[in-house]
Amino acid sequence: MAAPAAASVGAVGVVRSSTGNSASVRPDARETLAFFARTLSFDPPAVIPHLRCPILALFGAADEKIPVERSVAVLAERLPGLHRGRNAIAVLPGADHMLFVAEGEHSPAFLPTLAAFLDLLAGS
Repeated sequence: MAAPAAASVGAVGVVRSSTGNSASVRPDARETLAFFARTLSFDPPAVIPHLRCPILALFGAADEKIPVERSVAVLAERLPGLHRGRNAIAVLPGADHMLFVAEGEHSPAFLPTLAAFLDLLAGS
């Protein structure tokens, strides 16, 4: 059995295989693929302690993509200044991973939670 043909992406947006076949690639497709390749190994808990800006971490209670309870616990121990009012964690009832409670409908708690956090920062 022959080895699969290798492919490379040319600078002008053409994919060429080692067999000489080519196909056009949208320029933004390469950027999108590169973005996803970089995010595969990204570990947010490792970066969080180094951030110096205020952080509001929002989770959906009905999120089926990540373990919400464990994620909240990890962030709570790693967020700098959590107990000094600079950072906050909120779990929005009934919301999914993207903070939606229904098709096209964000959690009703989203905007009030964000507003309260911004008010907190404005007062500090």
